[in-house]
Amino acid sequence: MTDLAREGTADAGGGEAFLGEFIRVIALTILPVLLFAIVVAVILTDRQQRLVLETLESRAAAAAMELDGIFTSQIALLTTLAGSRSLDDADLSSFYVEAQRAARTQPDWFTIILSDPANGQQRLNLLRPLGAALPVFPDLDSHEQVVRTGKPMIVARPTALGPVSGRPVFGIRVPVLRDGRVIHVISAALKPETVMRALQRLELPSGWGGVILDDKRTVVACAGCPENSIGRPALPAVREHIDEVQAGVGVLTTLSGVKSYFAIGRARASGWIVGARVPTSDVTALWLGELWIVGLAGLISIVVAFGAVARLTRRRREEHGVLEARVRERTAALELSLAQRDLLLREVYHRVKNNLQVVDSLMGFHASRLKDAEGRNALERLQLLVHALALVHQRLMESEDLARFDIRPVLEELGASLEASTGAAERGIRVSVEADPLETSLDFAIPLGLLMTELVTRALKHGYPAGWKGVVTISFRAGSSNHAALTVADDGSADGHRSAICSDTVGSKIIRALVAQLEGEIQVMHEYGTRVTVTVPNTGVPG
Repeated sequence: MTDLAREGTADAGGGEAFLGEFIRVIALTILPVLLFAIVVAVILTDRQQRLVLETLESRAAAAAMELDGIFTSQIALLTTLAGSRSLDDADLSSFYVEAQRAARTQPDWFTIILSDPANGQQRLNLLRPLGAALPVFPDLDSHEQVVRTGKPMIVARPTALGPVSGRPVFGIRVPVLRDGRVIHVISAALKPETVMRALQRLELPSGWGGVILDDKRTVVACAGCPENSIGRPALPAVREHIDEVQAGVGVLTTLSGVKSYFAIGRARASGWIVGARVPTSDVTALWLGELWIVGLAGLISIVVAFGAVARLTRRRREEHGVLEARVRERTAALELSLAQRDLLLREVYHRVKNNLQVVDSLMGFHASRLKDAEGRNALERLQLLVHALALVHQRLMESEDLARFDIRPVLEELGASLEASTGAAERGIRVSVEADPLETSLDFAIPLGLLMTELVTRALKHGYPAGWKGVVTISFRAGSSNHAALTVADDGSADGHRSAICSDTVGSKIIRALVAQLEGEIQVMHEYGTRVTVTVPNTGVPG
């Protein structure tokens, strides 16, 4: 046989091998790909729908928890205020001052009202001077219920305007009990944004909706609803769903006639309901999109399988595509896990901040009742430190990154709080804060805030004898090196401050302990007042 004949025979054998490879590709690739596409389409459809509904239900529960936290902390603070000794003596002037002090700590309040339990006549309203003529409560039913039951009550009148405030009323009423008898009723009028904040926690995508219903199943806040929904009763189908199930997702038709999945979260403290809805068409569109993607992927796989007959090297590309799909799936699962962890951490920080605020209020209340000056001063100092901790947790909770946040707003807000809470302004002393932006962690911010609180408190106490006025200047410089500096300077009496800062008091020990915790160094200078500079390692990133 000649060489040419051998080549022809080899070509024929190669053609048969090629045809056999083609048949094997058809049998082993196309049919499994089609079956795989069908199975994956069914699995992804069910999985995507369950994921959306679970997300809807978990967000409604989280928003209800947020609403519970808001009302619980507000009731606790009002209950503490109801125990004021000035109410025992009917000393309305002293209670007016105490109520003003409490209101300044609560940005969500726009007034506090003290009323007569017998007829609802307002005796005191922070929106009016003490002694001014005041109206009767417009909502006597809730007022009488608090007197009758002796228990706190949450009131929502979202479409009615208060006679004094002229704004929609979201109120908390607390009885003042003495010897089992209600002698007053204290009410705190909340800003409507307070309730809306719980609804915003739903973080609903565009086209979804949320609603908050009070204990009478009246709409008090709404997102993605018709403009006239506020103040209207919930739909009968919604009320029936709420009465039938404790939690879960149902299918309802909204006021706009849109068929939707509806999930509820129950606020146990108030009996209010937080609802979240998503149109069923949106969920259907999600799994239809997945189905199109799976169909397209199956078509691409078939094309690649035919191309593999001619170019077997494309097999590697197919394998690479499978690996990419697995990576995307695991990445999506990891992102979901991280989002859930972030939500849990924010809830924990929010709880810590609320608890610290309650402790702050309780210490302020007990300090006002102490006759021992030394014990009262100790409690008031401890109250300032707890308030500093609460500010740090508040900023961390509001930051986008739970690991780091900007220290400058914390120091500025802390300085303003110290000026207000220590009565410095009434003494003619101003607290000024100049701080560089610095992204830092909780471990750095807490001791720095406590250290600033101690130094400012010490300056106000020892640097300004009776009748002295001046400015306490606080500066925080991040610097371009590896160190940052916190400086607290006053223009008061250096003699009194020198003897205090060099003593072996508890406050001095706390300052030295905080400096050591920050691994810093402290310098004290007495010239036209006192300047304390603490240099610490810079653990953050300048803004």
